Amino acid sequence: MKTFSSILSLLIIVFSLNAQDCEVFLPGKVGTVLEHTHYNKKDKITGKATQTLQDIQTSDGVTSYLMKQVLTDEKGENPMENEYQFKCKDGVFILDMEMYFSQETMQAYEGMDIKVTADEIDLPSTNAQPGQKLKDGTVTMQISAGPMPMTMKVHVVDRKVLAVEKLTTPAGTFDCVKITETVNGEFGFIKTSTSAITWYSLGVGTIRSETYDKSGKLDSYMELTSIKE
Repeated sequence: MKTFSSILSLLIIVFSLNAQDCEVFLPGKVGTVLEHTHYNKKDKITGKATQTLQDIQTSDGVTSYLMKQVLTDEKGENPMENEYQFKCKDGVFILDMEMYFSQETMQAYEGMDIKVTADEIDLPSTNAQPGQKLKDGTVTMQISAGPMPMTMKVHVVDRKVLAVEKLTTPAGTFDCVKITETVNGEFGFIKTSTSAITWYSLGVGTIRSETYDKSGKLDSYMELTSIKE
């Protein structure tokens, strides 16, 4: 019995260590609320988003994090809600690629038969090195709307680490991994292309994100303005 207890204790310790191997770019406490403020290129507020960590569940060695987001306009009105699920799998933190579809897009097709399929893209550890290349990914949304089904695709490519650095926002100063990527969209016959630079912080999430048009000019940005537990 002592031998069995010793083995069981060892297994619990090993499992706990493996679970901690994943560096999570989200809050660790359920109920934590992150507020991001969105701006246009002229620094005018265009909206706010609150993200609340709703739940943390572990099953078969995979830890899932459920985040609820509420996006409002510059007056704090016209709320749009959505949920995103992130995962910690085999020591890798995996993003929910549904985030690449705007909430306006999701809201426009609310109530319709929608199927979303996505690749898994990850964030690197805080030991990431500048120039390190990251996985590309594609997320596809198929919409069954009458006799003319529609397919939308977003391809996230050229992902790489630019730097590991500190960044200060109204919410504080954070150690961040700075990542760049190109986002190409296909919406029927319409094609779009933008690039983004995003700062992620361990134990928090997105600290700042900047979006650039195809000419490389700043189009909009958002930053973390408060954290509430």
